[in-house]
Amino acid sequence: MITKYSKDARGLHCPQALLKTRHGFSQISVQINVKECLKVQLTDKASTEAFPQMAALSGRALLLCEQHHDSYRYVLQKSGVGQ
Repeated sequence: MITKYSKDARGLHCPQALLKTRHGFSQISVQINVKECLKVQLTDKASTEAFPQMAALSGRALLLCEQHHDSYRYVLQKSGVGQ
C-alpha cells in the first residue's frame, strides 16, 4: 500500500472534516495511480461512523481505520482509473 498523499483534518469536526477530505481527494485523484492511497488523520470521534459511510458513498475502498489516543487514521484507495 502506497500512501504518498495525506490530508490532515485534525481539529475539524464533522461535516467539515469530511468535506475537507472529499475536496482533497478530488484535487489529487487525477494524479493518483490505482495502487496509491490517501491517508487522512482526524480527531473528531464522530468520524468513526461518518467517515466509512462517506468512503463507501464516494466509491473509495477503506483499507485502514484505526484509533491512536485521540486521533483517528483512515487510508483510502480509489476504486478505479479516473476517479
